[in-house]
Amino acid sequence: MPRSNLNLRAHLCWLFVVQAALLALAATENAQALNPDAIAYCRIAGYYAAGQLDLAITGYWGPLLSWLMVPLFKLGCAPLAAARGVMALSGVVFLAGAVSAFRAFRLPPRAWLTGAWLAALWSVFWSVRNISPDLLLAGLVNFALAATLKEFFRPRGGERNSGGQTGSTALTTGALWGLAYLAKAVALPLAFLFTASCVLLATWRDVPHRSGAARRLGLTWLALALVAGSWIGVLSRHYGKFTFSTTGPIAHALAGPGERASYHPAMTTLHAPDAGRVTQWEEPSRMAYATWLPWASGENFRRQLAVIAHNLTVMETWLSPWSSWLSNAPLPAWRRWLGAFDLLGLGAVACALAASGAIFGWPRRLVRRWRAALLMVVLLAGLYLPFFVMVEDSRYFYPLWPGVWLFAVVIRPRGQAARKWLRRV
Repeated sequence: MPRSNLNLRAHLCWLFVVQAALLALAATENAQALNPDAIAYCRIAGYYAAGQLDLAITGYWGPLLSWLMVPLFKLGCAPLAAARGVMALSGVVFLAGAVSAFRAFRLPPRAWLTGAWLAALWSVFWSVRNISPDLLLAGLVNFALAATLKEFFRPRGGERNSGGQTGSTALTTGALWGLAYLAKAVALPLAFLFTASCVLLATWRDVPHRSGAARRLGLTWLALALVAGSWIGVLSRHYGKFTFSTTGPIAHALAGPGERASYHPAMTTLHAPDAGRVTQWEEPSRMAYATWLPWASGENFRRQLAVIAHNLTVMETWLSPWSSWLSNAPLPAWRRWLGAFDLLGLGAVACALAASGAIFGWPRRLVRRWRAALLMVVLLAGLYLPFFVMVEDSRYFYPLWPGVWLFAVVIRPRGQAARKWLRRV
């Protein structure tokens, strides 16, 4: 094995050791930190541990985070301690997924090692910011993204040289997307849209390989359906109709017209939770939400357009250097200058430069597989646009971090003076 590869592996090993120590320290210092979602995930994990499946099954909360808590419950861990342990594990999965994405994008070693260190530091902060599946989802999505790139963005002749591994790698790709869906339901439509778009992007001018890519896409979707379908079947039986998630309809109801539309009934009404529950927030799907259809009237259609416009500004603040200043949360001065998503909040700038490079060829045209990172930004943002999002929900964009780092590294403006300035930055 070349010495350079040994050095990279040693560097990565030390990185994971440092991350584990920081995750443990952060978990200890934030042992009592709690958010509303954490109560639901902990209670659901308790129901699974006690065998109370009628209370554990819900279409609103992804099951994977609670499933990971169950073994710790069985070992006698307190709910919050188990949640902290799973969030630390989520940080490790996020870092491993980011490294996998960097390597699939074929970044130079120095670039992806630097990105890996930054991803490790962000994973520590994000692991204690919320108890939620978003960090776990980000890691799994980036594992799936890396597998998708390796499967569909092959060099010329890859169709002939792949041999018997074609089926297995496509199935692995689909299984990874299925695991991401079990973490959070938004991964299911994202998986179908992203993989199909990557096939179109990879074979845009490569007609002879389209049939092979379509076959591998079918295998990917088959594996995705097998992994996700088991849980979809459970939910569909539980609710008496086809259901892959109840989160979307609820989030859309919260974006509707009316003064009280933006609030969950579990948080604003006096109600009796289902027998055995502490709060109906564990299963809000059973509560009365004011659903609405954008095309039902002109007023509703204008409301939907206003929601999309508002969400665009919210998502822009998630990636921007001034997002921390707009937040009402009391933050120390050093955190305000770091943005909410990446160092100095340069995410929006990097994405804008990448878009200009993809559309106009400036600063330079993106390699096809690099455009997949821009595709991920567009698709994930588009999936959230019609629904209710808040400025503090920047965790929804955690899966985009490796792509944003890619943009920051590979985008180069034309002109020697500009390149020299950017290199210094």
